[in-house]
Amino acid sequence: MAVVATTPTSSVANAELRVAAVSPRVGMVFADNENVQIEVQVTGANGAATVEYTITETEGPYKTHGQIAAGAEGTILPLKLPGRGHYQLTLVATSQGQTAKSISTIGIVFPPAKPEAASPWGVMYTPPNWFGRKDYVQSAEDSAENLRMLGVSWVRYNFYLARAEPKIARRGGNPNVTTKFFLEPIQLKPLRQKGFIIMGEICGMPTPLSTRPNEHATVRDAGELRNRVKPRDYALWDSLVTNIAAEFRKDISAWEIWNEPNQPSLGYWADSPDEFLEFVEHTSKALRAGNPQTKVVGCGFVHVNDVIDHQLQRGMAKYLDVISVHYVNEYPEIQAWQDLLKKHDVALPIWCTEERVEVPMIAFSHGVERNFDFMHVGLPGPPGEGEYHALCNTDFTVRPTGIWFSVGAHCIGSGKFTESAKLGNEDYLAAHFARGKEDVFVLTRLKDKADLIKLALDVQPLNAQKPVTITDRMGHSENLVLKDGRVQIALENRPMLFVNGAAAVSIIEPK
Repeated sequence: MAVVATTPTSSVANAELRVAAVSPRVGMVFADNENVQIEVQVTGANGAATVEYTITETEGPYKTHGQIAAGAEGTILPLKLPGRGHYQLTLVATSQGQTAKSISTIGIVFPPAKPEAASPWGVMYTPPNWFGRKDYVQSAEDSAENLRMLGVSWVRYNFYLARAEPKIARRGGNPNVTTKFFLEPIQLKPLRQKGFIIMGEICGMPTPLSTRPNEHATVRDAGELRNRVKPRDYALWDSLVTNIAAEFRKDISAWEIWNEPNQPSLGYWADSPDEFLEFVEHTSKALRAGNPQTKVVGCGFVHVNDVIDHQLQRGMAKYLDVISVHYVNEYPEIQAWQDLLKKHDVALPIWCTEERVEVPMIAFSHGVERNFDFMHVGLPGPPGEGEYHALCNTDFTVRPTGIWFSVGAHCIGSGKFTESAKLGNEDYLAAHFARGKEDVFVLTRLKDKADLIKLALDVQPLNAQKPVTITDRMGHSENLVLKDGRVQIALENRPMLFVNGAAAVSIIEPK
């Protein structure tokens, strides 16, 4: 058994007695066509040990419990879970009056599809070393496997160059600036082996190249001032970026320039807007010099404001292939971004490269081409499961948010948004996605308390030999029973529903 997947054990009466759930699958995440294999291991017992286990389904009715004898060699749990979903596993071990307890989760997901470049489903990579993992190779492989199981296609990977130690040499009178990477190749290798499409992020000025190398003032998580400014010599910076793009040309399909530079209060960019425009021009040209096939994405803007308005007016968009923005699903500003681009006659796709909504239907229905969930693994302390909806815990066990993401990635896949409408008193958003000849219909609740309780649909099956299905955000599916091509759905305040297997879906009631 390779992976221990359990939260920290709490013990009573004897700190040495421990109980853990162990599985060969990373994070105890299984596809629904696999056997769920989980062992219980008890260590530190002075004699025979018994383990009470309880399994409770999240957003579902299933619950079971039982008792087994267990030891350090491991005892297989007799599991017969009902199918896809998220389950909490509680273990309580007792041995001669001593007690230990652990709580973990089990995730059952759709069998993951092969990553596709056309897919809108992305996640920001959380380097395992950020949460204390020192087994670098195994951690990178575990992280990639976990992302695969969740149905991810695109990965946003941060090359934080503030830590870089560039070496400056001369070649024919011109500078040749290089830097060595240690963790990056280790972490990128399993991502590429599993077929992910990777967007690298260039962020952080190396201190030796900085205009202010001795200024250390920090702002929140933006880092030291010396790393948030332009280079002292663009010939050096351009050489470094060109060499990086060339070195990783087989790994990185797109490069994003910087992070949230248009909000001075956030501190990620400390120089002027015009200096950032100059920086984007140089960085874009350097990236394309290193890899002419790359897409240049910029620049992780957050909220429309005068800064980005000014930069677009001065022609920033000509250095970009994609406009990237942050957190547009929960603010009524995606339309503001579209209006701003139209004002400056910019016809570029919009990617949301940080979002805290796992299935961002508002963003998708307003033209966002690609979405990157922020982030893969929830770090200890903020930003954790509260403000930012990470998909997994630090042991790669999945959170409910991870299941929601995986269901959206499976049910919509690489489907292209076609149309949407708000229903009732704007209680729900009904959206359609074209995936080949399939009309994927998605219903999203927009309010915590929705008045709309029933929905009548006219449904044309895609294949008369296959059922049309309806799936909730936990992956629970059932076949729709059509009568004269129609069906009535009881919404029951369910947050999200996906209809698959239809050639066409239209709403009969409410209109």
